[in-house]
Amino acid sequence: MNETKITFELGNLKRWLILGFLIFVLSLELQVTLSSPIAFGDEGYHVSIARLMGTEKIYPIHNPLQGTVLQNIEYNRPPLWNFMEASFYMLFGFTDTFIKILIPLLSFFTGLVTYLMVKKIYSEDAALVAAVILVTIPSFVTYSVLFYTTVPFVFFATIAVFSFMLSTKIPGRKYMILTALFTSIALLTNIAAFSIVAVIIIYGLLEFFKKINYENFIHLIKKYSILIVVVGLFISPWFVRNILLYN
Repeated sequence: MNETKITFELGNLKRWLILGFLIFVLSLELQVTLSSPIAFGDEGYHVSIARLMGTEKIYPIHNPLQGTVLQNIEYNRPPLWNFMEASFYMLFGFTDTFIKILIPLLSFFTGLVTYLMVKKIYSEDAALVAAVILVTIPSFVTYSVLFYTTVPFVFFATIAVFSFMLSTKIPGRKYMILTALFTSIALLTNIAAFSIVAVIIIYGLLEFFKKINYENFIHLIKKYSILIVVVGLFISPWFVRNILLYN
């Protein structure tokens, strides 16, 4: 009689566990967003602006929800999140369903990205714990069912920060390019992303002061030039627009 030997790798089990957990959290968040009206002040503000931009196909100069006939309020905030929401209204018309799915979905991918990147930086056990802690932090859970810029910002910032950490460990420009790309996107989502820029600058200065010489200075310029160029190209149109329109 032949015996059948069944083996199951622990690594595969951990992957299925984290995926199942994230899907479970996603389902709970969707139950809340799909069954609730858009009621809170800031989420109502963002969705209303996005609906106007998507249905009227405009990028407003003045804030249509604030100000008076005598005093217009500038619309100079980072525009990416409103553009993302507006694209759904442009494509699918006057329905909030896709908007209500978007934030929980970004929350899910934030947990998944955290797991994948922390696993690459540290270990699978650390990645598992990091992903679970992130998506269950009370403040993150709260913003995962509200249509603010918070969760999109955290998603982009997470990729930017972990990509930068990988760029310090793995030779080549791939992760530095990812850092530059997602730092730019985070900046166009929420100005809190300037904290990422500050951290990168501090790290670069520490690298320089560890070895103060001309060769190291040139090396660091080459290393961080891609970051400066990409971020500059991405956010300069927004800065130029605000300067030209609002001085």
